[in-house]
Amino acid sequence: MGGEVHSGNPRRAGVPRHRGKVYRRWPLLGLMLLICRGGFSQPAASRADFLIVENPRRLVIYNKYEQRIGFEEERGFLPFKPMQIVRWNTHLSDGFTPCAEVLLGEERFYLLREENGGFQGERQAGYLHRFRKCRVLSDTVEVRLDNAIFLSKRPTFSGAPETGRYFLAAGQRLRRWFQYRDFTYVELLPGEQDFGWTHLPAEGRNRSWRRVRREQAAVEGISPEVEAKVSRILEEANGLLQRLYAHFNRRTGQNLSPPRWEMRVSSRALRCYLRGDAGEENFSESIRQLARALENALLGSPVRVELQNHTIVIQPRS
Repeated sequence: MGGEVHSGNPRRAGVPRHRGKVYRRWPLLGLMLLICRGGFSQPAASRADFLIVENPRRLVIYNKYEQRIGFEEERGFLPFKPMQIVRWNTHLSDGFTPCAEVLLGEERFYLLREENGGFQGERQAGYLHRFRKCRVLSDTVEVRLDNAIFLSKRPTFSGAPETGRYFLAAGQRLRRWFQYRDFTYVELLPGEQDFGWTHLPAEGRNRSWRRVRREQAAVEGISPEVEAKVSRILEEANGLLQRLYAHFNRRTGQNLSPPRWEMRVSSRALRCYLRGDAGEENFSESIRQLARALENALLGSPVRVELQNHTIVIQPRS
């Protein structure tokens, strides 16, 4: 029993092997293919635009199949939950219907627009604002002092009562989504209780707040050894990306930032995705190479490896 990749023709995504092991230079082939396909055409930095909506369910939302979302999908659109913008002005596949393409978590959705450019249902949606060139974050911090860290719904940051700001108690944990200017958009943990803005001053680190090291994954059917092996392979890929970008920056005189592989842990799976702005479609061959490398590295483990919309998903075998 071993891992398996479901991504079309397996030979197309094959990785050279040597005496039963993955050939150590597997990432180079995929990354060189990436370069030939134009993966260096745009800077790949950890920045993105986000959309915050007070009542997103009032908008007209289509799923990745370009169908109106149902009740289960609608439940994910919580008030003030951030949506990462993929394309601000685009069209559905009919080439006619205007929309914005967004990510809610890892799922792709389309927000339909009116002919005048506004969103359908926008008047009923309440507060709606686009934040540009935000620094993407994905970690957890903990409040260490009472009445030192606040949460605010409106990014006025003035401290005025109308901002709806309130202070957090020591021990409260926050998931950081993104940073805009000097302020950070966060989610109260556990469980999507509330979203809002806060300020985490550098001088207050380890005094009024601290970063929390990611806790050990509790994925049923996936051992800590499998998670550690996946994490190690991702770090090797990230190191190679950094070296390749440094090399090409020296050769071209540019200052491009490399994309970075990250792993998100849920109760059901490990999800590996490439964080960067150049567009996942430019990295498709490299992603397939990494998926194949993970499959070979996990041979003998009771897991399967799948590609889902450029995300590598590792789940227990059913």
